[in-house]
This record gives sequence, structure tokens and C-alpha cells, in this order.
Amino acid sequence: RTIEASGCIVMAGAIDIHSHIGGGNVNTARLLLPEQHAAHQLRPAMTPLANAGWSTFQTGCLYAKMGFTTVVEPAMSPGAALHTHLELADIPIIDKATLAILGNDDFLLSMIRDDAPRTMIEDYVAWTVASTRALGVKVINAGAAAAFKENVRTFSLDDVVPSYGVSSRKIVKTLQAAVDSLGLPHPLHVHCNNLGSPGSADTAAATIAAADGLPLHLAHLQFYGYGTEGKRGFSSAAARLAELVNATPEVTIDIGQVMFGQTVTVSSDVMRQFSARGSAHPKKTVIHDGDGNGGGIVPYSYGKDFYGTMQWAIGLELFLLIDDPWRVFFTTDHPNGAPFTAYPALFELLMSREARTEMAAGLSLSDLAL
Repeated sequence: RTIEASGCIVMAGAIDIHSHIGGGNVNTARLLLPEQHAAHQLRPAMTPLANAGWSTFQTGCLYAKMGFTTVVEPAMSPGAALHTHLELADIPIIDKATLAILGNDDFLLSMIRDDAPRTMIEDYVAWTVASTRALGVKVINAGAAAAFKENVRTFSLDDVVPSYGVSSRKIVKTLQAAVDSLGLPHPLHVHCNNLGSPGSADTAAATIAAADGLPLHLAHLQFYGYGTEGKRGFSSAAARLAELVNATPEVTIDIGQVMFGQTVTVSSDVMRQFSARGSAHPKKTVIHDGDGNGGGIVPYSYGKDFYGTMQWAIGLELFLLIDDPWRVFFTTDHPNGAPFTAYPALFELLMSREARTEMAAGLSLSDLAL
């Protein structure tokens, strides 16, 4: 078969490695925000559940329209695997995959605490991946959700989960080694501690250093690109993180670019979502302290104020300062930084200095200077 492609751009299908398109948190967001999608409209009683909110059908069509052929749902709770896969099966055209969440579940933490044999932990990881039909493993603020259950409200890489005596670093290193030993197709996918906090770049830097020669993927690095300089104690640390990524070939990252406008944050980082509930716009949230990670839904509007401008600029800095594009994945952490429908505008910003200059002209120069 010959396809006439004169005047067209021919390229490989795009891959979105980190986009929340199915599962419990996504559906909870749909229920929380009916006014922001088509589900508030009257519909026939027999309309399938999958068509509520941002319809699964529309998700596949919109991705395909932009040239994407594969999308990964990066935060599948093992207990919600069946529903997640049923929902993903309803998304047409594109290929889908999932990452199973581990790192706050009692069974794993108990094994690490009790110095279980390495093979026993590998068996558990392999069983989880196989039984949930996942592509790989994600760890979200390792140990923090377990600590949250004991009224801990901040948690860093070397902090210890009270009832287990296990540090976040130990959890990450244990899972990283298991994933590598099992030969899973994707390295351990890490949502670091202290997301969104001033000084979170220190946590990201420590996590990069902890890779220690084994493959490691850091999710939505933009949300950790924050220093503590300036009168507001909030500044860009993108150049520092880009330098570290450049110097650490075993580490891959995705960006989690922020774009201006209304969205909703969905995350199984229950500690972070609990602390962010006061910033909700509109003022309503869902926080659930469930098995393993739990999660939270917090609507948010990124404005062109100091903080929104900083986040927008930090993501672009990371995109442009990391030397090896094969280790940088294009994401907005849909919908956390922006809906995936913002991708065409983001592509333009990355490809055109003129577009970046035009956008920056409408922002505060003093904010961009930080």
C-alpha cells in the first residue's frame, strides 16, 4: 500500500510516559468536578459509566489527533487494577500501559523491616506486576503514606516510617534493586518526597545521587525544581537539577510542565495532597487514607502570579538545559501540571524562541529573574 504524504510531516508515534487517564483517583476527580466536563449534562440512563466526565473515548481520540500512539497510566493501585484496566480498555486507538504502586504497603514494609531475603521481595514485586498486568512499578513518596497514618505530616528521603523503622531511602533502593534484577522493561518510577515544596531540589538531588549506577526514572521533575532563594524563599533550581541529570546517565526523567489555567491535581501522595488542600480552587477536595497509598484530589488554577510564573519557567528550563533528549520525556503530568490537550501549545514553546519570548512578555520579569 502506498500512502500519499506529500506536504505532510511523517514521524514516529509519540509516547506519553506519565498521564493519569484511568483508575480511582481520575474517577474521583470526575465526581468532584462535574461542572468542568460534559458529565453535568443530562444523559440517557443507559450511558456507560466510562462515558462520565472526560470520556474514555474522547481521551483516545484526542491523543491520536496529536500523533500519540502510546500512553502510560503511571499510578495504578494494585487493589484497583481491574477497574483501571476495564477503563483503559474503553480508550480507543492508542496503546495503554500501567505502573503498579508499591512502597507504602504493609507487606513490603514488613519484609524490609524484617530483613527478608532479596528473592522474597523480588517474588512479591514480580507477583504484583504480573497479577495487576502492569508494565512496571512506581513508588510514590516512599513510606510517607504509611507515616501519614500515624499523624506524620512531613517526610524526607532519610526519614523513617514510625511503626516499621524503615527509611524512605531504603524503600526506594529495595524496589530499585528488585525491578532491575527482574528485568522489567521500565526502571523504578519514582515520585520523590517533598513535591512542590521550597527546597525540594535538595530531595531530588539526593534521589538522583541514590541511583548509584542502577537505572532510575524521576517523575515530573519540574515539581522538584524549587530552591529557597529570594525574599519569598522560592526560586528556580532547574539549572542545578539539569546539571545533575546530565552527569547521571542512569537517570531518566519526565518534566511535568505547568501551563496556565484551571486544572485538577490527582495524586496518590496523600501527605502532599492533604497539605495542599488549602490551595484548592474551587474550594473542595477529596482526601482518602486508603490501603497502601490512599490519595487526594485538589482542584487548582495556575495563574500568572509569582508562583505560577516560576513553575512555568522551571519546566521549560529543564526541557532546554538537559543535554540528552532521549532521557527527557514530554509530560505535563496530566492533569496535574495541565491537561494533555495543552501539548500543542507546549510544543510551540519548546520549538520557538519567539513563542517563548512572546509568552514571557506578559509575565513579571522580576519573577522570571529568579
